[in-house]
Amino acid sequence: MSDANFTQGPWCVEQRAKQWAVVRKMASIDITIAIGAPIRSLRREEMISTGEESANARLIAAAPDLYAVVREYVSWCDRNGVTAPPSHRARAALTKAHK
Repeated sequence: MSDANFTQGPWCVEQRAKQWAVVRKMASIDITIAIGAPIRSLRREEMISTGEESANARLIAAAPDLYAVVREYVSWCDRNGVTAPPSHRARAALTKAHK
């Protein structure tokens, strides 16, 4: 499976004003990946809490590391003939990242 075309990590989380931002720090610039603006739920008219916004930003920031671990696990499964359900879910997650 070829590499996904996403912004390579590491990403970090910063609070900017009243929003959370997922940022890639580079030598001369910072690339903002995502900003957590107040979001309204499709089911209710409540704003997402600051804690939930922060947790979402941290999960997004961890995505490159999680992706690398899943790729490594799938590769290990392939080399060792592992066909257990977790390996199928890991492969499905990688496929989802490439769509």
